[in-house]
Amino acid sequence: MLGKDKAGKQIDYATATQVLQGTAALGEAVAKDNKGIGYGGVGYFAQRTDVKILHIKKDETSESYSPSENGKVNYELIWNGKYPISRYLYCYTNGELKGGGQDFLNFIVFSRRTKSC
Repeated sequence: MLGKDKAGKQIDYATATQVLQGTAALGEAVAKDNKGIGYGGVGYFAQRTDVKILHIKKDETSESYSPSENGKVNYELIWNGKYPISRYLYCYTNGELKGGGQDFLNFIVFSRRTKSC
């Protein structure tokens, strides 16, 4: 996330970085600190009016994108890779799913395909 220095060593967070327990705590801390910055799931922050979601570039020559506009998450930008800060969510099972477990997995897959999540 932070990149590498000139020697190729991974840059770490500053020692003064706050470690917070959960996205709600992160949102509150950033909202109260006018120099605060943090990152978390955009779905939580999209409708907040007390924090600003930044436009981010992949590199110096890329166009910048925001994963949220007007209080709504733009999933297409995230899924197509234009917004560069994202990760996959992997789901693992211990054997074949049945009942509620299968229903939940179907919900995840269906929501992704219809962009309704």
